[in-house]
Amino acid sequence: MATKKKQIIAYEGGKEGLLSAIAAFFLIVGIAGAGADILRLLKKQNGLPFGGHIPKTEPICTFTCSECSATVYESSSSCPSCKAKFDLYPTPDQTS
Repeated sequence: MATKKKQIIAYEGGKEGLLSAIAAFFLIVGIAGAGADILRLLKKQNGLPFGGHIPKTEPICTFTCSECSATVYESSSSCPSCKAKFDLYPTPDQTS
């Protein structure tokens, strides 16, 4: 008749394996935290109640390109769609 042997499997990954496991843990925690922030932002955008706080909720200033009507960020020096160059400091008659 056969008998059972108890096996103990030990971790033998060395320092590199341990560092990889620690990095994977922090990566998973970071992704979960980012997912929670995204859910809070979506709830706020749709007028639903949410718990916690939303980090960095500063307004983003955007403009519309006069050539193609694409949305352009304030810091852009050219349109991402049509590549039109913008004047960084328009003259007073151009700001109407």
